[in-house]
Amino acid sequence: SFSSTAHPVGAPPAHVLSGAWRAEGNQLVMKFTWDAMQEMVGQELRFVISDLQSERFVSANAQNQKQKLVWTRVK
Repeated sequence: SFSSTAHPVGAPPAHVLSGAWRAEGNQLVMKFTWDAMQEMVGQELRFVISDLQSERFVSANAQNQKQKLVWTRVK
């Protein structure tokens, strides 16, 4: 499972998204089961993983790989 929290400047952190994830080859597949705005519930997003390390990885949206995203493990 995963949970995403937004950290806006000047405001307290807010839980934004959560759901389940799985790996398929070099892709991370995320299915949203909770969304603060309800717009993503039931949807899946696919990310291509390009760099995998123990505490972080780099990915890009599978449909548009121009923008890279860095994911970091928070303990």
